[in-house]
Amino acid sequence: MEAILVPTDFSDNSKPGLRFAIRLAARNKAALVFAHIFQPKRPYTGDAEALKKADIAKAQLKLEAFIRKVYNSLKVEPGEYTCKILEGFKADITILDYCQNHPDIKLIIISTRGASFSNKILGTNTGNLITKSPIPVIAIPKDYRNKPLLNVLYATDLENLDEEFQRVLDFAKPRGLSIELLHFSSPSTLALEKNLRRDVLESKTGYPLTIRIEKNDSHHPMSKNLQQQIEKIKPSLVVLFTNQNRTFYERLFLSSMSEGLSFKSQTPLLVFKK
Repeated sequence: MEAILVPTDFSDNSKPGLRFAIRLAARNKAALVFAHIFQPKRPYTGDAEALKKADIAKAQLKLEAFIRKVYNSLKVEPGEYTCKILEGFKADITILDYCQNHPDIKLIIISTRGASFSNKILGTNTGNLITKSPIPVIAIPKDYRNKPLLNVLYATDLENLDEEFQRVLDFAKPRGLSIELLHFSSPSTLALEKNLRRDVLESKTGYPLTIRIEKNDSHHPMSKNLQQQIEKIKPSLVVLFTNQNRTFYERLFLSSMSEGLSFKSQTPLLVFKK
């Protein structure tokens, strides 16, 4: 069975991600792994190993109680899930290491709480996962309120369309979500736009979709143009593919659209690695 990893720091801000994951997993009977990153905050003296084990055991009990309260608040019968305490000094690295050693993890769902300018550059846990994770990440806004999951908005530059659309389809179809494809037209993509046909894509995939082509407003950053469309269309989920092979200076001066949106949008954001 495929599994979804859902990190929590026990804060209220992390609860939207937990609630979203519980409802999403119920749609296709996925297993959930709720994880808390244990970061030792004090040097241990004496029997250091025993003291650390005791702290980890306390964290395990706290995590299990925290998750039970979330399920109770939703008034839903728990599906298959486990609670894991992961030891590490950096949450994002610890999460990625765990996923690498557990190939059954096919998705990470994590809440985002916003970020300062410096944190956007150096990376928050959510931002770092978006720009580093080889498996898809769903970022849930801290103020998100549960809504029916009906449709996904797939924003694309039309490059590698067949491969990307198949991955979107693999996510949406088992969950019964409709797909709307969004592209911002520009002179550099006119040739690709001519080959974009809804009937051809539907014939290839056997799945209905809507195509929306909008003129790109060059006076605004792409993230703002996309945000305007999100507010207009009101999708349940936005899907993006991000290029993770950027240098530090590219991240500093040319922020990833998907990473930037994870701090602004009130709509859950699903990010795949290109």
